[in-house]
Order: sequence, then structure tokens, then C-alpha cells
Amino acid sequence: MPDGSTYPKNSPNFEVDLDKLLRELGEIDGKKDEVSSATGDLRCTIKGILDNSGYHKTALAMIRQINDMPATKKADCLRTFKPMFETLFPVWEREVQDMLDKADKEASEVERDLNEVDG
Repeated sequence: MPDGSTYPKNSPNFEVDLDKLLRELGEIDGKKDEVSSATGDLRCTIKGILDNSGYHKTALAMIRQINDMPATKKADCLRTFKPMFETLFPVWEREVQDMLDKADKEASEVERDLNEVDG
């Protein structure tokens, strides 16, 4: 597993390389279609990709689900998915930021309490 300095998980500057993502989706799709020991190989392939890429497990599953749709179904899904996602994304960001702000405040309070005990 990559160390914390190179692992992009939770990085605010996380970027996805299109060619790499498409190769990874193809690798997963190839394992999915194999009959012999497909389940174990598929899980192993997905775990390796998750460990090395920094993708979130559920996010990759959502992308795989959309990517595997037939073109007409994908077009119909994306017609509403993109505007719904773009509308909710700022709300989700605020929720996450509120959670981080609360955790920072609690950590500061614990640190202050520890300093008072030491001092």
C-alpha cells in the first residue's frame, strides 16, 4: 500500500487521469467477464486498483455502474445525473466542511484541556 505522502486519498487536489481510469475500468470489465474464479479475481483486481489509485470504493462502483450501461441508457441517466450532482455537490461540500470544522474545534478543546492539566 502506498505511504501517506503519495497516497491521494482525501487530497483536495485529487485528480483523475482519463486514460488510466479507462484502462482500470477495462481491467475490471475483463475480470468480470471471465468465468473461472471470476469473483476472486475481480475482487482482487478492484482491491488493487483501490489501494493504488486513491479512488473511493463507492465512487468507483458508481462510475462502473454508469460506464457499464448501454449507450442509450447511459445518455438518459447522465441527462439528469449531471445537473443533480452539480446541484447537490456544494451542499455536500458544506456538510463535509461543517464536519471537519466541528472535529477541529473538538480537537482544539481537547488540546486546551490537556494544556490546562499540564500547566
